[in-house]
Amino acid sequence: MKKNLNQGKYAYYRTKKEGILIELYQKKGISKDESIIFCYGLPSHPFDRFPFGLENFLEEGYNLIYPHYEGTFGSDGVCTIENAVDTVLSTIDNVKNQTIQDIITGETVNIKSKRIILVGGSFGGSIALVSTAKSEKVNDVISIAAPTDYRTHGQIKGVHEYNLSELENEITTAYKNEWRIDFRLWNKFIEGKMDLNAVDYVDVLKHKNVFLIHGTADLAVDVQRSINLFEKLKTGSGKHELEVIKKGHLGAYYIGEKPIYLKIMNWLK
Repeated sequence: MKKNLNQGKYAYYRTKKEGILIELYQKKGISKDESIIFCYGLPSHPFDRFPFGLENFLEEGYNLIYPHYEGTFGSDGVCTIENAVDTVLSTIDNVKNQTIQDIITGETVNIKSKRIILVGGSFGGSIALVSTAKSEKVNDVISIAAPTDYRTHGQIKGVHEYNLSELENEITTAYKNEWRIDFRLWNKFIEGKMDLNAVDYVDVLKHKNVFLIHGTADLAVDVQRSINLFEKLKTGSGKHELEVIKKGHLGAYYIGEKPIYLKIMNWLK
């Protein structure tokens, strides 16, 4: 028996392509032909990604799309950390003017993504920036509190940043089923030897549109990371903006708060 879960104001679908679970929210009866793909942090969980507090974007007609990185949560496989970028790139292809089928109800929906915007918080910000640089189909990215160079993360004298070595224990203790990481690769990650460093893509990103958000009280990723990246990006032809606020470490959910939401909507025009 097929379940109808879309009785209310918003529609929810989930599809699985090549082992990657993708969740989609949209407002019924509205199609803006624009989609926002969210990239979550490490480790994060579904409650950080669901669109509670992001209803304004739904009301504007945006499709809100949430891929599960390979090897995490509802997606198949093993997480190599670096393959989070591959997940986002394949999701871009899968929602670019495609018809998807809900894996539970069998209902089909046409996703008209003429414009795709990537949004990521913390580690997800790194994924969003690098994915934007690698994709010819994306020109707009919003990065919140992102590490921009893992090679120097936590190594700058006098600067407090989260110790990535301790993160391994946190994941294995609390998230080992949700984040099925191949920890043989962990040292490569924390040493910055994976292709996740946004600073390596400045020459591409400065000609795209980048909105950076960072808190001055962030003790996980220092605010200077976003400030330095912005200084490099603003020499390019893209539409770049930096929002520095009196907050701690933030996730992608922050774009739903009214003051920043209004600034983002103006930037997206």
